[in-house]
Formats: sequence, C-alpha cells, structure tokens
Amino acid sequence: MRRGESLVARQFADLTSAEKRAFCAEVSAEIRQVVSAMTDSIPNSNRELTLEYLDQNELGLALEHLCDTLIEKGVNVPSSEHTRISALFERMELESSGRLESLAPQEKD
Repeated sequence: MRRGESLVARQFADLTSAEKRAFCAEVSAEIRQVVSAMTDSIPNSNRELTLEYLDQNELGLALEHLCDTLIEKGVNVPSSEHTRISALFERMELESSGRLESLAPQEKD
C-alpha cells in the first residue's frame, strides 16, 4: 500500500468498473436521502451545490459541503440522519474533521 493511501482506496482500486459504479451509486443515493430529509433546513443554493457535487461523482465534497451547511446554519439534525451521516463518513473512510461532533443531533426524531 502506498503511503497515505487508505485501505478503502486500495480496495476500491481492486474493484471492477461495475462494482465501482454500484458503490458510488449507493453512496450517492444515501447522501441524496439525507438531503431530501433535511431539505427544509438547507438553503436552496447549498442544496443545489451538494446535488451538483453528486452529479459530478464528487461524493466526499458533497458530504462535507452538506455537513458544513448544516453546521453553519445551526441545524438540529434528527438522530436518524446523524447516524446516516456518520455511517457515510465511515463507509467512505473520510475524516469528519470534527463535523460529526459539531452537528447537533436531536434527542428524538
């Protein structure tokens, strides 16, 4: 494994094109579900930019932008969506850079 290369990146490189497309489609769909669930809390311009990142297959940027928007706007995130966001960071092996801790999950959905 090359220095700085994550296990997911290495495993991703070993996937077939069809497997890569499936992974990206699944992650994109999950992020879109979070966007949909939080649509009333996200300004249109931020929502559109998140969706544009997804359309360009920039999944990490989309997730980070979505989280940054929710944090910036002080949105209380339902615990179900907080769990989904956390799982996305883990699945993608992305550092949340304090984003998960900064998101304010609601106690009850």
